[in-house]
This record gives sequence, C-alpha cells and structure tokens, in this order.
Amino acid sequence: MSKRIAIWDEKIIGWIQRNCRREGLDRVMALATHLGDLGLVWVLWGTVLFVTQRQKGILLLGSIAVCALVCNLTLKPLFRRQRPFQLQEEAELLIREPQDPSFPSGHTMASFTAAAVLLSVCGGWTGALALALALLIGWTRLYLFVHHPSDVAAGAVFGLLLGKVCVLWGQQPAQRLAQWSVWFLGF
Repeated sequence: MSKRIAIWDEKIIGWIQRNCRREGLDRVMALATHLGDLGLVWVLWGTVLFVTQRQKGILLLGSIAVCALVCNLTLKPLFRRQRPFQLQEEAELLIREPQDPSFPSGHTMASFTAAAVLLSVCGGWTGALALALALLIGWTRLYLFVHHPSDVAAGAVFGLLLGKVCVLWGQQPAQRLAQWSVWFLGF
C-alpha cells in the first residue's frame, strides 16, 4: 500500500478507536460483524430467495460464491496485508483473531456484492435494507480493529463492481438453472 494511504488509514482507524468505541456498543458490533462470517446472512437470504424467487436466489448465491473465490483465493493472497491489530501490540480485540490477510475486507466485499445484486434484482426496500446491512458490516470491521479503512473501502468498491458484473453475466444462466431446478427438484 502507498505511504499516503497508510497514513490516512492510521489516522482514521485511530480516530475510530479513540472516539467511537463504547462498552455498550462493543457486544453489538461483535454480534453484527458475525452476520458477515462466511457470508452467512447473504447465504441465508439467498436460500430464502431460492425458495420464493428461484432466479434471484440462484443469482445471489452464485455471486457470493464468485466473491469468495475472487476475494479469498485471489486478492487476499496477492496483497497479503497485515491487519491493524497486528501492527499495534496493545490492541484489544473483541472477536477472535482473523487469520487471513487484511486486504480487501472479505466481509465487506461479500456484503456489497450481495447488496449490488439485491439492489439490481429486487430494488425498493429490499435493496435499501441490503445496502444498510452492508454498510453496518463494513463499519463493524473498522470498529473491531480488524481492517484498515482502505480494506473496507476496497471491499465495498470491488463488491459493488463484482455484484453488477454477476447480475449482467448471470441473468441468462440463472434463468436456465432455475428452469432446470424446477424440473429436477420438482418445485
């Protein structure tokens, strides 16, 4: 990462740690961040959509799978960035120490990928709720001191772009897969 970005990251994350952390919020933020663990909330959302609106569910689940591959098997190993708590010995973590590299934030990338898909295919309050949840999950990663601000920003940008690409690329295959699943699964 460039020196200028590292300086801004340090200033922003330091400000968050000094001014935003509150004992009463710590538990809430720790619980909220776990919604993004393994894309859990998005996988559950995609599963519900699969049952109710098959094409949209397939598209959401497929985009989360593509995001996991791009983020965890390509970008994180490529950049191998240390997390903020690893750079400060006195850091107090409120969650279990993540073991993978920091850049980009996988929780944020998956959340914004899902939000982009849901905004595109559902719109309205569903898309707005998904975007609000993505913002919350991204914020928790900063609050909990497990990501630099540039990790979260990059995760959001990559996620939005990847979600849009998945929507554009996946609309036709998702329709065929939905038709196949109706025939094969019988529902």
